Amino acid sequence: MIVVTSVLIPDGNVNAKQTILCNMTIVNDGTGSIKKGNYEVCLYSKGKKPRLIRKARIENWNRISKPAWRLIAEAFKKLEIS
Repeated sequence: MIVVTSVLIPDGNVNAKQTILCNMTIVNDGTGSIKKGNYEVCLYSKGKKPRLIRKARIENWNRISKPAWRLIAEAFKKLEIS
């Protein structure tokens, strides 16, 4: 699983109180092969009880030739966040 967390850092001061804005998870659903992966992508709201905002799917992802950052970028695209 990959978790991407968006954090607000006031004035860029890493010592200030930080606020989580949202989380995205990318989970391998186990239906792919060694070379190709299928993933469930979920975007969650902030808070003590995060709620699902959007959900998407990535299929036949070439995990051998494409790095994790490309998978994360594809997840944003699938969630229609640009």
